[in-house]
Amino acid sequence: MRAIPADDQQIIRAKVAYPIQRKKPGRTLPGHYKLPHLVTGIALFSTVALIATLLVSFLPPAWAYASAFGTTLIMGALFTQHLIREPRILMKKAHSLINDPLSAYLASGKNSDTGRLYAALDIAQFQIAMLQSESNERSERLDRVTSDIQAHLSELPALHNVIIEHYKSQQQLKTEQDKLCEKIFAAENEKEDHREQVRAIYETLRINLTTCQTEAKETTAIIEQAQQYTTPLVQQAESIGDLIKEIDEIADQTNLLALNAAIEAARAGDHGRGFAVVSDEVRTLASKTQQVTETITATISSLMQLAHATQTSIATVNNADKQHHLSLQALSSPLETLSHPIDVVCAPLQVPNTPCLNTSDHAFHDSIFASESDVSIETTLAEWQENHSAQIEKLSLPM
Repeated sequence: MRAIPADDQQIIRAKVAYPIQRKKPGRTLPGHYKLPHLVTGIALFSTVALIATLLVSFLPPAWAYASAFGTTLIMGALFTQHLIREPRILMKKAHSLINDPLSAYLASGKNSDTGRLYAALDIAQFQIAMLQSESNERSERLDRVTSDIQAHLSELPALHNVIIEHYKSQQQLKTEQDKLCEKIFAAENEKEDHREQVRAIYETLRINLTTCQTEAKETTAIIEQAQQYTTPLVQQAESIGDLIKEIDEIADQTNLLALNAAIEAARAGDHGRGFAVVSDEVRTLASKTQQVTETITATISSLMQLAHATQTSIATVNNADKQHHLSLQALSSPLETLSHPIDVVCAPLQVPNTPCLNTSDHAFHDSIFASESDVSIETTLAEWQENHSAQIEKLSLPM
């Protein structure tokens, strides 16, 4: 195949370096410059130097330097415009070649059939080169993707081992959690027994406290009743003592009267003997009465002492009973306050009769690791790798 001309290669390089998206209508593509850039620059600077020499020879120095400087500026501007215009021309040619390569090639003067054929071949060669370049890029990209896939496939067995270890650790955790749940249930049953015992003790204590309070109230009533009986008893004993004193005084007076009667009977002689006997009997009766009153006085005094001691003991017991009643009241208030917490603590926990772990969470792992007779993950991954490697080889393009 014929090689691409140098001008067309320059246009292709311009097309690659300066891609143009659209074509401006109404403008034609000018021809190539015949003079290279270096020769053009040397000619321009030689002309400037010649003009400057002539000006220096025929004009005064100031005018000569000014004219040379102005001429240099003008020539530099023209050269700069030439340098700027040349890439634009190349870009326009590349644009024309992209949009209509055949017309652009024919516009250069090659209008024969052979020229058209060469133009078509050049364009086809250019398109084939572009397609080959794109194919090479895609092949390299596909090779990189294939290498990445193979690297990931080589990592899959290690990941499989990690998954197996993770599953085994989860199974161990599940077993430990089941054991822990069994211990919790056993502890809960023991707590239920302890709760029942605490509840029974609390009920017994509350009943005993209520009984003590009732008995304390009854004891207080009995003590108050005993106080009511003891006070009149002491008063009656004191009144009996007063009566005994009066009886003792009467006995003394009777004894004195009997003595006087005996004296008077002795004076009367034989006529007073009978009266003397009566006076002796009266004196004897008065002395017995005095003895009896002394005995009664001793008994009454001991009875009064006993009544006073009983009254003092009842007062002491009453004070102790009041203190006991206050102590029971002080114990009853915290016990009533403790009633609600005990009810809350003794309430049984509502623990559902379900396993500690939801086995459905392990369904995926159980399906993968069901038994040793199932197909292993390594075999599955190997088959998958072989299938995809074959597909990748089919997709690979030659360099």
